[in-house]
Amino acid sequence: MKRGMAWAFAIISALALGTLLISIVSLLRSGQLTGYAVLTSLSYLAVALGFLFIITWAFLRGQFRDVEAPKYKVLELEKD
Repeated sequence: MKRGMAWAFAIISALALGTLLISIVSLLRSGQLTGYAVLTSLSYLAVALGFLFIITWAFLRGQFRDVEAPKYKVLELEKD
């Protein structure tokens, strides 16, 4: 269940990023995206790509495998 949620989140994020890329490219081609708007769009794109990279890295490293285990480990350590 948790792994499925991670995949769903990754797919939704990738689709959102793809939609953003398509809109930026279409605005650049039409000439409507100029000056300050270009910098704003590029900074948004950089943040989105960084977020996607971090989520992909965490997923590949297995960070989403057992998210409940640390909670129980802390409780066990607190008992001792």
